[in-house]
Amino acid sequence: MVALVWSGLLLSLSVDPDYTAGELRDHFQAWREGGALYPALGIAPPLRVLNYPPLVFLLIRGVAGLGVPPLAAGRLVDALGLVAMAGAVAWWARARGAHGAVLAGTVGLLGASFPVLYGTGQFHIELWGAAGTVLGFALIDRASSWRGAAFGGVALALACFAKQTQAVPAIVALAWSWWYRPREAASATVAFALTGAAGAAAITAAWGLEPWRHMVTYTVGTFSGANLAEQFVSHVAPWATLLAFTASAWWTDRTLVKSDPA
Repeated sequence: MVALVWSGLLLSLSVDPDYTAGELRDHFQAWREGGALYPALGIAPPLRVLNYPPLVFLLIRGVAGLGVPPLAAGRLVDALGLVAMAGAVAWWARARGAHGAVLAGTVGLLGASFPVLYGTGQFHIELWGAAGTVLGFALIDRASSWRGAAFGGVALALACFAKQTQAVPAIVALAWSWWYRPREAASATVAFALTGAAGAAAITAAWGLEPWRHMVTYTVGTFSGANLAEQFVSHVAPWATLLAFTASAWWTDRTLVKSDPA
């Protein structure tokens, strides 16, 4: 309900309020009007740097190709990303035994997450990355055969082509699988590597080496201790309550919590 109200308010706006949403829309518009999604850098202005992989842009282009205006297409694909992530959370929770009010409450808690809520309804990409990561964790956690684990590896890899920073939780998921699910770990890792290699090859074939300059060279930037501290306070400190809860749960039942990816 919270997400629906927020999205409804955004529909009355001719542009999205977030700077990143406007930037992503500009990239898409330039690409749709005949420019390159990843233009050559350092040759001539304007110097547009696209810090993200192309998967969600391809989805938006497909929707826009049906006659949907670019902004509406971006918002629609973003909303579908939220549905995909909520579906992945619901499936995982149900597979772990949650039903009724517990299941509804678990999914409903997504509405209390600022990163989830704020990106909803805007021209954003991260919800598809989160959806793939959650689904990958869930499939590996619930896998009863190498096939299920392999699908989990594929989901983790696809998440990285929505937002490349999803590689970090993907590595965590695979490391967890090697420690606690060694029988399924090999198939998950191989599927992840093959999907990643195929996706990287497809990106290179379509746009050459320029995407890697955009996503790596011009995105990582220069290390700064002051900036690291600022980012830590902004993005890690707000999780202090949940981190304290997790530490308490781990101390209460170390064996269960250490082996539980959720």
